[in-house]
Amino acid sequence: MGGGDPDPMDEDCLYLNVWTPEREAGAPKLPVMVWIHGGAYTLGAGRLPVYHGAPLVKRGVILVTINYRLGALGFFAHEALEKERLEKNEPRVNNFGLLDQIAALEWVQRNIEQFGGDPDNVTLFGQSAGARSVLALFASPLVNKRQKPLFHRGIAQSVYRFPEVSQTQALARGKKLMGLLGAGGKDVTAAELRELDAKDIMNMEGKLTQQQLKGTSNSPVAVSGDSVLPNEAGVIDSFLNGAVSALPLIIGNTSDDGSVVLDVPGINTGSIILVAVTGLPAPIPTPDVPRNYYPDLASGEAEDVRDEVGRRLARDAVFTVTTYNLAKAHSKLAPTWRYYFDYTAENHRATVPKGTRHGDDVIFTMDTLAYAPPFPPGKPNEPVTVTEKDRGVAALANEYFFKFAVTGTPSSATGPAWPQNKEGQDRTLVLGESTKVESDFMQQHAEGATMENMVAFDKVGKKMDNIMN
Repeated sequence: MGGGDPDPMDEDCLYLNVWTPEREAGAPKLPVMVWIHGGAYTLGAGRLPVYHGAPLVKRGVILVTINYRLGALGFFAHEALEKERLEKNEPRVNNFGLLDQIAALEWVQRNIEQFGGDPDNVTLFGQSAGARSVLALFASPLVNKRQKPLFHRGIAQSVYRFPEVSQTQALARGKKLMGLLGAGGKDVTAAELRELDAKDIMNMEGKLTQQQLKGTSNSPVAVSGDSVLPNEAGVIDSFLNGAVSALPLIIGNTSDDGSVVLDVPGINTGSIILVAVTGLPAPIPTPDVPRNYYPDLASGEAEDVRDEVGRRLARDAVFTVTTYNLAKAHSKLAPTWRYYFDYTAENHRATVPKGTRHGDDVIFTMDTLAYAPPFPPGKPNEPVTVTEKDRGVAALANEYFFKFAVTGTPSSATGPAWPQNKEGQDRTLVLGESTKVESDFMQQHAEGATMENMVAFDKVGKKMDNIMN
């Protein structure tokens, strides 16, 4: 859920959608929420049914969903572009997709009052690469150095830890990609690159094998070291060091976020992850993996154990510990709230028994079950029947986000009070079979994400960074 791939991909994509209620003249201006879709910076679109605007609009906001350039059209570096910009004495730009997002926010500032929206009350939110974009815009000097802010708070759903691609990596990938398109000569110019058909650049997967395409994409991250993201250490580093906008932030992840890592071509089982991060083929405790990460599967096969450990490592090393560290750091600058989403639609559980997969929370937080009900893996035309309990969880999750957009504080008339997450006070809203606030969430986390294991998780995470890059 939350993905989707327009076919064919096209550079003519810079449109946005404005959802607004019918309003009488003179009515008060409404809060604005701007959604950035996920999709690893390579797929997705703002118009998908999962992002339908009616539920939020009926509550009382203006919803804007945006598109931005993806893949090599959105995140790209090449020696020819470097040469051109030096000749013209222009700033370095590699993150064209992030510039598109900034342009959309500027459009909102100029125009949203005509739709009944308040340009002085804008909440930016997104999931996966959309959440990474929210953090990038918190960190970008093109946004946070402005006298008048483009947005006033943010929500980041399922942010991952992987570092941005370096200039050296991005240049090598751009060169290889252009070579596959017949523009790989050492004297190729920027003008010649621009003569290439955008559709050819964006629709290569059906023409070449994964092995041929290996080393041509910057997904699922942006490029560090340009004018948009000048911190060469990346966005996560900017947050951990407080070099970001001091704006309120909600951040969290799901109970099976690691599912998305296991879907990456070439990293399709937990066993591969476990072997890669430990160097050991056997499922035995090692210094790199917390001991209680090994499940009690005495009656199962060793491969089952390795797969399960890999899944848990992917979830926590990439997502759970990342959101914990980001929330802890940002709480020193601005009000910060953390959540953990652990609810799966009742009739969906038989086919996705490990928890809430990456992206499956979006239909709940946007309350769009009526427009995009979940479906079993591999069966997109067989949605499950949504229950009354499912709808209740969606209404509650959506209410917290809505109230955050209206007042700057997430709250609910029916759910528990959601306290801020602060350094030394790890308070997390857990949205599951019941919704509750857990203190010291990381220490109570059932599968071993305890404070004393933080060093181990960081070691695992760094090894996974190397796998992805």
